[in-house]
Amino acid sequence: MHVSKKELEEAVLAVLYDKSQDRPLWVNASEVYWSLPFAEVSEGEVAGMLAWLVEERRVELYLGKYQLSKDEQIRLKAQRQEPLDEERQEALPIKHEVEKPERQVKPSAKSYHAPLLLAIFFLGLFLGGLSWSILTSVPLQPNVDLLLHPVSLEELRAELEIVQDKQRLQGYLLLLLWVILLAVGIYSYYVRKRSENGHNQS
Repeated sequence: MHVSKKELEEAVLAVLYDKSQDRPLWVNASEVYWSLPFAEVSEGEVAGMLAWLVEERRVELYLGKYQLSKDEQIRLKAQRQEPLDEERQEALPIKHEVEKPERQVKPSAKSYHAPLLLAIFFLGLFLGGLSWSILTSVPLQPNVDLLLHPVSLEELRAELEIVQDKQRLQGYLLLLLWVILLAVGIYSYYVRKRSENGHNQS
């Protein structure tokens, strides 16, 4: 395969650039020749290319050894950096497009959690007060029929105990309902807080 002058020029410059990346390094024509990636070029052609590059002031010659000039070193460095910068610029929009939908997903649980907890609180407060009033102030309301007819003291006392037991039972049921509502309210508040913490961490 025939190697064109342009290909040989780029290959020789690439060899000199790679050898001078860590520190400035002087190399002879033989080292450049053995570092080329193709075998169709002779060592004499490499020496001729190096001589032409010296005339163009793109390569410096000192005691039979060659090194890239400062301007050529900067030009090749910028030329190799351009493809890397383009790849980074192309990768950035893709990253933003992937992250954008995640940022748009936000919970809207606050819109209904606060009124629900407020309603449960006031309902529980009302039921708790009602049950407390029933349990602490049980009125003595015997059966009217027993008061209109002569009855014994034992029958009146039994009737009063029945009335008191019924009202205590109502009070206990209201108190139990209040405890259940309070537990539901606390559980709802815990679930909301846990949900908000999960969304904030993500």
